[in-house]
Amino acid sequence: MIETRKEFSELGFRLMILGFALSLIGFILVAISSYQLPDSSTSTAIVIFIGPIPIILGKGPHWPELIAIGLFMIALMVLILAFLRSRQAEQEVAQEPVRKESVR
Repeated sequence: MIETRKEFSELGFRLMILGFALSLIGFILVAISSYQLPDSSTSTAIVIFIGPIPIILGKGPHWPELIAIGLFMIALMVLILAFLRSRQAEQEVAQEPVRKESVR
């Protein structure tokens, strides 16, 4: 499991790379399917957070459902990161030596 700050940073970097890779794969699959089936309706949606402000874009007949799925995935990622950070903070507090200050 994650024991040091360096491991936590490496996990964050790996998750970021995984997110970019999944986005790229999804984009490629949508592009290929739209060219193979020109009469089909393709829906796309994107949710971008710039700070606390979400930017939501969608196109096609099913974009509201895609936005809902995207927002659910974002909420799930936030919960996972909050859980991992709380565990890291608990471990750091448990490893901190207790200081005994002298009373004068």
